[in-house]
Amino acid sequence: MAPVLSKYVTKKTAAGALALSALIWLLKKKRNEKLGKT
Repeated sequence: MAPVLSKYVTKKTAAGALALSALIWLLKKKRNEKLGKT
């Protein structure tokens, strides 16, 4: 595997993981607001 390609994949994976955790955080926040928690 080319170093450039692996670097790109690693960056993309990190960005994907970050987006996923942000999405989970938002969903939890929304659910808590629905339940009336602050």
